[in-house]
Amino acid sequence: MKSRIGLCSSLLAVAMMVSSLAQAAATTTLVAPADLMLAIRAKDDAATRAAAVRLQASADAGGSHAMYDIGSLYRQSSRKGAAVFAYDPGKALKWLTRAFDSGRLTAAYKIALTYASIDDDMEAMGWAQVYSHYMQPREKSGNQQQLRLALLNDLYARIGRNRESAIEARLMSLLDKHGPDYEASQRRDEPMHPDWIADGDECKVTKPLKGKPEKTRIPEVGLVEYLVAIDTRGQPGDFVALDSAPHAMLERDLRAVVMRLDCKPQAGTRYVFQNVHLQLASRLELDND
Repeated sequence: MKSRIGLCSSLLAVAMMVSSLAQAAATTTLVAPADLMLAIRAKDDAATRAAAVRLQASADAGGSHAMYDIGSLYRQSSRKGAAVFAYDPGKALKWLTRAFDSGRLTAAYKIALTYASIDDDMEAMGWAQVYSHYMQPREKSGNQQQLRLALLNDLYARIGRNRESAIEARLMSLLDKHGPDYEASQRRDEPMHPDWIADGDECKVTKPLKGKPEKTRIPEVGLVEYLVAIDTRGQPGDFVALDSAPHAMLERDLRAVVMRLDCKPQAGTRYVFQNVHLQLASRLELDND
């Protein structure tokens, strides 16, 4: 009997060890926010290069969040001299398309922007229509709606409004090719690294900015995603912008927005993603997603 108990205990210990190793291996395939922060900063040092390797490994392993992050990094034209993930619209399209196929809807919006930036307006319109097609009813109001309409209006102005048949044909082609993978991936619950604050209810924006945004001569409409470190008191600290703000004044205003975040206390330093929507000829308009 004792030998059987001992054997069972040994088997249980081995099973627990295998489970722990499996969990550790799974965690290594997830995007660690500290690694993403290093990759966005793009310093030419060993820590950044190691973080980029881990981020790439996560994307190669099928992590949709890593695919989305890498695609976003490659499309940032302000990072042309970056140490890692330097500006490359071709690679941006590759990874953003894979991210969309893996269930990341906002990737479709960024694919449209990327095609527009290289003057492939019809393909940009096709992906903008894909983005519109899959938007949830609750998202078809407010700032997301404004972003979508601003992009569509810009593309219609460039293509012409007499191309509806071609636009419809391209939309149907993209839906046939990418829709099944996207819809299947949407039904899967992909795990996130424990250092992420995934629940939006844990963070809120405090008092709004005083006064109206100052007008600028920057005709910029788009989305800036920013990553913020939250300390044990729930207060924001270090932050970086994933899609670089296009102007130094916007970066300054972004800091003012970040400092208005108020989150629940955390067991240790954790990280949260927030969105800032840029309005035509205005500094910032905040949308807390």
